[in-house]
Amino acid sequence: MAFGKATPKAAVEEAEKPQPKQEEGDDDDSEEDPQPVQPRPGRRAQSGADNNVRPPTERERREIRNRVPIPVGRGARIAQIAGFLKLMFKRRHEEAKNSCFAIISPAERVAPTNEIHRFIQFCFREKWFALDLPNTGILPSEAERVLRQRRGFYREAEQPDAGVTKNVNDLVQFDPIGKKYIYGDEREAAEDAAYLLFDVYDLPLDAELKVKASAFGGGPSWEKDQPLK
Repeated sequence: MAFGKATPKAAVEEAEKPQPKQEEGDDDDSEEDPQPVQPRPGRRAQSGADNNVRPPTERERREIRNRVPIPVGRGARIAQIAGFLKLMFKRRHEEAKNSCFAIISPAERVAPTNEIHRFIQFCFREKWFALDLPNTGILPSEAERVLRQRRGFYREAEQPDAGVTKNVNDLVQFDPIGKKYIYGDEREAAEDAAYLLFDVYDLPLDAELKVKASAFGGGPSWEKDQPLK
């Protein structure tokens, strides 16, 4: 009335008109507290505390980059070991061009009461490779079990012509058992390795394994207790 120059009657009629109903979700001036915005799934809600999070150091970034996902299941572990053996064939014939060795062991020390060190080792010659198990890594009772249960294993002291070592004293002192393979049998060798690691040594399938690999005679050196990839 004061500024629009409306008559009192017109102003009353305008004020008494029913207001249109607002759609749900429309902004209004109600006094109810607004609902908080929910973060999208998989994302953390933003807060002022995020500004205080310390960025990772270079060492932490390097550890993350070098972290190796552990395969799930026995078949995946066998495939992982077979892939490494094929890599050693390539290294033996294309890089070192000389005999090589590789040792696979658990990343964490796993031992029975006599503190024996758990590992399996392979040697790679020109035309064949072999799995070698000295008694520094396997108990006598376990060696007997392997000889009974796995085809192709033998006592090297009883089969010195296998060619894994020509040192008779080593054969007698360490009395290892072993098995020879031709290149192309990496899958079979990996199955035997998995049997030793996960059945005889009783490691869990998700155990982290480390490898050491090098050529004999001062040749190339590759892994030095690094995760098996």
